[in-house]
Amino acid sequence: MPTKRQQRQPRKQKRQPRRRPRRRNRNNRTNNALVPYAAMIADPCNCTLLPGLHGTSEGLLARVKKTLFNATDDTCGYVLWIPDYSCNFGDYNERVPPTSVKCGNLFIWSSKQPDHQPYNFKVDLESKMAYGGQLSDNFVPATEFSSAYTSTDPAAVLVSGDIVQDSRTLSACIKMKYTGQLYNASGEIAFIQDLPLASILYGATDNEAASVNQLFQQATQTGRFGSDTAEVISRPDETSHVFRTDRSTPIEITDAENASTRISAEGKSQGPNVFGFAWRGLAIPDGQAANLTFEFIKNIEWRPEPISGLTHATPRVINTIPKTQSAVKYLDDHSSSWSTKLMSGIGEVSKLALSGAWSATKSIVKAGFEQGLKTLPYTAPLLLM
Repeated sequence: MPTKRQQRQPRKQKRQPRRRPRRRNRNNRTNNALVPYAAMIADPCNCTLLPGLHGTSEGLLARVKKTLFNATDDTCGYVLWIPDYSCNFGDYNERVPPTSVKCGNLFIWSSKQPDHQPYNFKVDLESKMAYGGQLSDNFVPATEFSSAYTSTDPAAVLVSGDIVQDSRTLSACIKMKYTGQLYNASGEIAFIQDLPLASILYGATDNEAASVNQLFQQATQTGRFGSDTAEVISRPDETSHVFRTDRSTPIEITDAENASTRISAEGKSQGPNVFGFAWRGLAIPDGQAANLTFEFIKNIEWRPEPISGLTHATPRVINTIPKTQSAVKYLDDHSSSWSTKLMSGIGEVSKLALSGAWSATKSIVKAGFEQGLKTLPYTAPLLLM
């Protein structure tokens, strides 16, 4: 007869349910990879430049900058920039012999009337100008038949040099800063974004381009003009990956008699975006200037000329899919206003000093300061003298 120990059956061990391995969040990995490229687009001034935004690495990276100052007494105007190009106002496509068609991608306009439309039909005998028909790095007061001026691109000097073959844009921005007296800071400002080329050249009247008021109607955001530094950031599009020379242009600027500036064939097919600032209603005392400073910052990837002596870089695939549109979507998902900024130029106390509430605030601050000094050593009251 079996003993009790022999009668005991071994206990069956319960099977532990298999734990499924944790799935890694692919979205987080994707977002982490996008962050450096999103930073390049959202902060062109301070970002770390990395290859691969457009998918490949084919050249060298550089940051360029240009500053313009508006010293006129005009109360309104605009700056418009097409940053995918790096025009140097040279002959379009290097035609030989030289033609009367120039290239340009940065335009400036200054006027006393926001309804004044820049002219776009050149007639020398009547002092009529074509749009962008003259080169200037200074704002010029408008006359009856004058037009916007062309300014060279920040990268034009580099790209038109002997060592650079062509370039493409990674990111760009414009900063607008008022440097005059604070109590004169008044008016309106418009942030211009994703404006079609046709909106610049074709205003409400034939042979006239868009006025300041017309740009305000198309602006994505408007606000009060003040002492804060305003910034507008370019939103790259599907054609930003294209390498271009300094003679590639979205607009054919004419210098010929009885002719108008028009959109180039390249501009029509690729449809690059225009961005910038417009302003109106500035309060400018007699004998003073608008005192507006504009900074144009641009990050580019450039390829050296074969005869420059620089080693040719073999194109490398960094990302199988360009990160441009994914990075823009990432920024849009996190903030709808990432491409426009207002950065305070003075502290809140300084702003308060301009208002009627400053005298009351000053007494409160001084009383609190004196009360705090009572707890300090005897020599502290000397600070109030």
